[in-house]
Amino acid sequence: MKSKVICLFICIVVSFAIVTKVVWAKPKFFSIRQIHNSHEKYQNWSLKIKGRIYHSNYYINDKLKKDHVPYKVVDKTGTAYLYMIRSSSLALNNAIRRNGNGAKGLFSIRLRSQYCKKKENVLYAELEGWDFRKARVGN
Repeated sequence: MKSKVICLFICIVVSFAIVTKVVWAKPKFFSIRQIHNSHEKYQNWSLKIKGRIYHSNYYINDKLKKDHVPYKVVDKTGTAYLYMIRSSSLALNNAIRRNGNGAKGLFSIRLRSQYCKKKENVLYAELEGWDFRKARVGN
């Protein structure tokens, strides 16, 4: 009976430790340089970066002009040119207008193989999401 109680107690403690680590774990953020240096490893992953976002007019190729909007995100380690599907970009444009060009934020990006160019010192990726509120809390 005593060994069952001890075993149950150990199971509860281990379960609590696992749940606590999963629930309260800090999300993993990458620097632009980290992603750029290992872009083959991160292709088609959804990654989080912190930085300042700006409107851009730079397109990596002419195909993107038709249905994507360009943005530039800068952190301490480099620059990323991000492209968001035009139909999804209205809310982000309004948020940038409210928060100011160069607003700090958290950005969810996805590396696509067609955007990867190792020889250039710039990262190109698809912008999937953003959050300006959480960036202010952390700073």
